[in-house]
Amino acid sequence: MSDLDFQIKVSVDKETGTVVAAYFQMREGKATRVLELADGKAFANYGSTGKLLGIELLAPCEITVLDQLFKKEPKVIKDFLMRTAPPEMLKAA
Repeated sequence: MSDLDFQIKVSVDKETGTVVAAYFQMREGKATRVLELADGKAFANYGSTGKLLGIELLAPCEITVLDQLFKKEPKVIKDFLMRTAPPEMLKAA
């Protein structure tokens, strides 16, 4: 049985409709470790078992920065983020 539970939450500026943050949940759980990436533009939450629970993007982030998070994860997790992320939140290297 899979432990994956995909969800996405997007916050937008109410006056402009501009995306200001996005959270990509891959698994349910309580974060016991948070990894800051790209000078605070992104945060990765990990559970007590070391599995990636979710990624929060607070500003546009280079895809190569996020790639390091997916090395030990099933391909479907990277596919989920790449398929659902607002384009303005991901930048090519």
